[in-house]
Amino acid sequence: MGPRNQDGTDMIRSIFSILGVLFAAIIVFSASFFGSVALDIDRQSPSNQTLAVKITRELSLRWSLLDIEPYYAKSIASNRSFPEAQRSLDALKGLGPLRDVNDVSHRSRWTKEAMFQMTSPARAAAIISEILSKTVTVTFVGNFATGRARVTVELRSENGAMRLWHLQIDSIDRPRPAPIRTTYPKISHA
Repeated sequence: MGPRNQDGTDMIRSIFSILGVLFAAIIVFSASFFGSVALDIDRQSPSNQTLAVKITRELSLRWSLLDIEPYYAKSIASNRSFPEAQRSLDALKGLGPLRDVNDVSHRSRWTKEAMFQMTSPARAAAIISEILSKTVTVTFVGNFATGRARVTVELRSENGAMRLWHLQIDSIDRPRPAPIRTTYPKISHA
């Protein structure tokens, strides 16, 4: 080893080396943590899709918010405006019950596009919050008894279970009138 510099450059170089190693370790830890969260979200995709369809099916039986109240996230249940939300559902009653679904998709915030949307610290915090809370969006086209509607269900993990965070139903078709019954019950005169 050569002579030591008296100005402390070796010590500064050592400090920056240590900071570089710590920064790399933080990046590796963060990437593995977010990767495991994303993998968990991906594994739960089928059950999240099933839950979204189940919530919509139960709602469409009577089009009453009370029917899906057990699925609400706690913060939504305590902050919802029931009469106003129920009025918006009353307009959808003509659709009738959900028969089947098409074009089901499952999306989380863990995408390359979401990473490019981090344009400000507030936006980055919101996206990271959605990732950490395992917020997912399930969309599908629902075929109801008298029409079709595009359904968007946002689910969020709460105490280890997925809960309803947001629900939006946009009618695609005008509800058709219910089919007229063409067969009549037989009356026995025996």
